[in-house]
Amino acid sequence: MAGTARRQAASFTWNLGLRGTVDSARSPPLVLLSHSFGPCCRGFPVGTDAHAFILLVLIAVALASPAEAAPKVKTPYEATIEDDEVYVRSGPGSSKFYPTGKLRRGDKVIVHRHDPGGWFMIAPPHGSFSWIPAKYVRKIDEHQGVITANNVAVRVGSFDSDIRDLFQRTLSENDPVRIINEKLLAPESGSAPAELWYRIEPPRGERRWIPGTAVAPVQAGDRVPREDPFVTPEVDTVSRRGFPACTTSRRGRPPLVRRAIDRCPRP
Repeated sequence: MAGTARRQAASFTWNLGLRGTVDSARSPPLVLLSHSFGPCCRGFPVGTDAHAFILLVLIAVALASPAEAAPKVKTPYEATIEDDEVYVRSGPGSSKFYPTGKLRRGDKVIVHRHDPGGWFMIAPPHGSFSWIPAKYVRKIDEHQGVITANNVAVRVGSFDSDIRDLFQRTLSENDPVRIINEKLLAPESGSAPAELWYRIEPPRGERRWIPGTAVAPVQAGDRVPREDPFVTPEVDTVSRRGFPACTTSRRGRPPLVRRAIDRCPRP
């Protein structure tokens, strides 16, 4: 039985580059590995049983299928919140970006991008809002208005307070806005009198962030790609009060920091 196994294994030696063939009836129990195995193995004696084992290992490696690569997730897609509660934030981080809302188990979100640090960029969920100074809006009716100037910064609103440090988008003259309500807000610095601000629906292209661990893992069969209702030619940007310069960014670049002023000069 062992001799038959040796003779069958030896029949593969021509294809694998071994010098000669091994036949237990006529050949000694030692063979030499051929030059095709490289200088490190040249002339190294191997017993016939070991030789058969090496052949089987090489054949197994040659026939093994490569591991299938993990499927790439296409965005945007719909995901479901798995945590009992999770804060929605104004940027990809829990220490630098204030919460804008809260989601609960079973809520649906539209994921637009997976960011470094495990943060998912999502469309503003139901209940999200932004702030804009009323002086730059001409009201048409109770809930409709149009912008009266160019480069008017829209501030990201928070359910937790009147904080409005960050903005991502600017609006231009005649852009429409949907007004939710209005409020007198104290200035963010200094002692100027309070100004009237409108709470509006987030404009197209504005985003929010949640931890990726808060949503159910994406399954190929469950993924529901959708047309992006917030697509814009610019990449999303996040700005913080006190940082210099209003700048724009090109598609594919990381978000840039911009100063949160009411109006930015055109570049």
